[in-house]
Amino acid sequence: MRLFSCPVCHQQVYFDNTVCLACGSEIAFAPERLQMVAASAAHRNCVQRQTAEACNWAIVAADPIERCRSCRLTGALSAVGVEALRSRAEAAKRQVLYTLLQLGVPFAAKLSEDDRQGLRFVWGVPGPGPSMLTTGHHDGTIVLNLNEADDAHREATRVSFGEPQRTVLGHLRHELSHYFFQRFIEGRPEIASFRDSFGDERAD
Repeated sequence: MRLFSCPVCHQQVYFDNTVCLACGSEIAFAPERLQMVAASAAHRNCVQRQTAEACNWAIVAADPIERCRSCRLTGALSAVGVEALRSRAEAAKRQVLYTLLQLGVPFAAKLSEDDRQGLRFVWGVPGPGPSMLTTGHHDGTIVLNLNEADDAHREATRVSFGEPQRTVLGHLRHELSHYFFQRFIEGRPEIASFRDSFGDERAD
């Protein structure tokens, strides 16, 4: 992640900062500008700033919706009582969305279950007993098992699978790849050049 500068004193700040540690100014990330901004008549904070999501993104003041571009993509919060894990998942989501914004890749919130163009993230935890909650993608909905945001659980899983690394950000990038493949490649003429570059997705 690149470094940013405070819009007030121009000292170095980081992507997740809500306050400049040099001058004390309250700051937020403006996705339409890809830079930090200070509270002003032009921007306001996302309503999720003081919640478990700890969102530090800004909204254009004229926008009637209270949630930022990132928080609008989060579906129903079925994961209650695991605020720290949700916060880590949301932070990883903001990082991966920053990459999409940098690349100019379009994304918007999923409007309904039938909307295969829109995007939605759902956080969940397995229930008691042998029930399963699988991280994956289906028609624009990305589900993340929040156990993946627990460092001890994720490391134990990484070792058991013999993986060199396993991160929440990596999971979201992987599932987003399925989403963008379905949206822009699958069933289109571009699939031939896709397979030339990345291999045949139909193969094991």
